[in-house]
Amino acid sequence: MALQTYLGNKAFTEIRANVIKVVEEFNKQNDATKLKLATQNKLELEMFKQGTAVIIDAFDETSKELEEAGNKNEYYKRQYGEVD
Repeated sequence: MALQTYLGNKAFTEIRANVIKVVEEFNKQNDATKLKLATQNKLELEMFKQGTAVIIDAFDETSKELEEAGNKNEYYKRQYGEVD
């Protein structure tokens, strides 16, 4: 239950109760509505996954740039010494 530890008991309980409520409401819908909602949710999930991939790529690129800058900084320190 790492998520519960991270969020705290109150927030986790509220999220859980909300998910249960949404699932109950979904199960009350007719088949055509369920299909429409499932399709919409799938599209939203795909958009979320693509957005997450873009963010991860940006973090990776930024991390690489920071590492390269740190390496250059170390090189200059060895070459020229500390700057006051």
